[in-house]
Amino acid sequence: MKRYFNILISDLKRAVLSYQFVLAVIGIVLIKFPGIWTDLKQYQGADVLYFYNYALSEGIFCVYYLLCALPCSTIFLQDWNNRFFRTEIIRCGKNAYIVSKIITCIIVSISAVFIAELLFVGILSSFCPLIDVNAACQSYNNLSETVTFGSYLKQSFWLYFFSMTSLEALSGAFFAIFAMCISTKITNIFVVLSAPLLCQYYLSMFLGILSLPPWLDISCVSTGQYVFGDTNSSFIYGITFFAITITLISIVFAVNIKRKIHNA
Repeated sequence: MKRYFNILISDLKRAVLSYQFVLAVIGIVLIKFPGIWTDLKQYQGADVLYFYNYALSEGIFCVYYLLCALPCSTIFLQDWNNRFFRTEIIRCGKNAYIVSKIITCIIVSISAVFIAELLFVGILSSFCPLIDVNAACQSYNNLSETVTFGSYLKQSFWLYFFSMTSLEALSGAFFAIFAMCISTKITNIFVVLSAPLLCQYYLSMFLGILSLPPWLDISCVSTGQYVFGDTNSSFIYGITFFAITITLISIVFAVNIKRKIHNA
């Protein structure tokens, strides 16, 4: 257990204390503003809830997945190119090495999204209230009655924020691990970083052709645009959905990396 812990701490420090992590956080914040820029310029009493909700869908969302993958997508690729993986595997073992990479990718991706969203909300709250029931945009009245997690708004903005951001962060973790998985097959850093963009694009197109229900569409689940029973059941389903998909892509990564190390 100690060897698992030691390499995990090392990988976490390596990922979090990097300029890529800072760029990911800042980038996620910045890509949300283009979609709401017109509303910000014509600000007439909208609240944070309005901007937070519509920035999720109106921002340059495809770039978001690249930013989520940025801190960790190339972590194995760097080890491979520098032959550093040999030392790590000798010191802690193959399984500990693989598990550490997966857990690091999940934790760092989720952390980047939550930090970025908190910064985004913090910036907005400096000039408008979190929720204004009487606002002209009627964001509270509309969202509390129509969206999947709208009933959470009646309890707290932060409960709504947590539910939406959790799914957003988990989707980012999935695509980050996917990019890391690609790095076991392709050693070009630009291809690895672009993998989440291509995956999200073609996956959305493929799922659209199949006409699957929203609760089976990763894009709908990641943005809370689905219903699976009541509000609590929908949230639990969303977490379970990403737990399964992240587990599956992690297994693919583990198989690929074991084969690659074995053939090295």
